[in-house]
Amino acid sequence: MYPLIKTQHRPIRVVAALGATVALAFTAACGSDGEGGTKSASQGSCKKEIKAAYEQVEKNPDAPQPTETPDACKGLTDAELEDMMEEVVKDEVTVGADKLETGEKKPGDEDAGSGQATELKAGEVYTYPDDVSVSVQSLSPITQYGEYDDKPEAGQTAFRATISIDNGSKKPIDIDDLYLTVQGATNGGDVRDLYVEAGSKQMTGRLAPGVKTEKTAEYAIDDKYGKKVLVIIGHTAEGSENWSMEDPTWTATIK
Repeated sequence: MYPLIKTQHRPIRVVAALGATVALAFTAACGSDGEGGTKSASQGSCKKEIKAAYEQVEKNPDAPQPTETPDACKGLTDAELEDMMEEVVKDEVTVGADKLETGEKKPGDEDAGSGQATELKAGEVYTYPDDVSVSVQSLSPITQYGEYDDKPEAGQTAFRATISIDNGSKKPIDIDDLYLTVQGATNGGDVRDLYVEAGSKQMTGRLAPGVKTEKTAEYAIDDKYGKKVLVIIGHTAEGSENWSMEDPTWTATIK
C-alpha cells in the first residue's frame, strides 16, 4: 500500500517503513470493521492528527504507539483512515525527494550522500564519493618570507592552511580539482590570497592512487575579524555534478 523508495535520504526512507505502523495503530484504536462509518467534516483535522502521529514515530520509532483514536478521527471508517495515511505518506515522500534534489537539509542533518558530518574541526577527515579524503590539519601564522613573497598589510595576520590529501581512489587526481574558500568564522570577513614561497607546498600537481600528501595555502585576514577561520574545501571531479552533498567546512584557529 505504501511506496518504498530506496535512497540514502532518511526522510524518504523512513516514510514507508513507518506509515503502516501508524495506520495500524490508528485503525486498531478505531476498532471499526470498515462498515457503517460516516463521512466526517473533520477529515482535515484527522489528517493533521495522523501527520502529527507519523512525525512523532519518525522522531522516536520506539515510542509507544497511539492506543486511542483522536476525537478528530472518530466516526471515520478504517478505509477512510487508510486513505488519509496514504496521502500523508505521499506528501512526506514528495517533501523528502524535493530536499534530496535541491540539497536542502534540516538543521543537524548529515551529508545526504555519504552519511558524514560536513561541519568539522581541524584534523577531522572528510571523504568524497570518489574516495579522496581531505582535512584541514592546522592554521599557523607565517613568520618567514622570501625576497619576492607577499606580505600582509598593516592590521592583518598572515597565515598558512595545511591541508592533508589522501587519494583513496583507483586513479590519479589533479590536486587543482580541490579548491578552498576561506573567511573569518567569528564575525565574517574576507581573506586575501598571499604568494609565499618560503615554507609553502602549493596545491598543484597530480596525486597517484593510494598516496597521501600535505599541501598549503597562504592568506591574510584583517585582525578585526579575529583568529578563528572557516575553510571550505570543494572538489571538482568527473561525475561530481551528480553528488548529493554539501562542501565540507572546517573551523580552526590561527595558532
